[in-house]
Amino acid sequence: MVVDHGRDVDAAENGCSEEEEASAFAGGACRKLEGLYLSHNLISTDGIAALASVLKKGALPALKVLSIYHNQIGDEGLKVLLAAAAGGRLAKLENLYIFNNEVSEEGIVALAEAIKMRHLPSLSKVLVDAEHENNPSLVLACALHFVEIK
Repeated sequence: MVVDHGRDVDAAENGCSEEEEASAFAGGACRKLEGLYLSHNLISTDGIAALASVLKKGALPALKVLSIYHNQIGDEGLKVLLAAAAGGRLAKLENLYIFNNEVSEEGIVALAEAIKMRHLPSLSKVLVDAEHENNPSLVLACALHFVEIK
């Protein structure tokens, strides 16, 4: 079930396919959306790629919270999302929740690089798996740009 809270959409545990979720945002009707909660949906690399393609079209310019935890997103999926962010498509993103996915050190290093390169200039908090909280690349990038790691 998708629940619209004005400027937030909670689509956690909704049973929609990855393509259905991404296409829901593609039409530009969500340009004022500030919070997107897609946790617990079995989203994989393909689903994140669909979301990234929507981001590349500028469909979610006001997004401040992206909650994609507890899915099946791996390193490649995270990299695709971060590549979309490189174009300034997530410039207002403040909180990114990516824990309980299939992200390894490779994905965390890519996240650290995106933070370091200011591809997520407004990011203030990132939630990762406990095993990645002390990743040297992530710790350094977050310290330099005042991003809290949890």
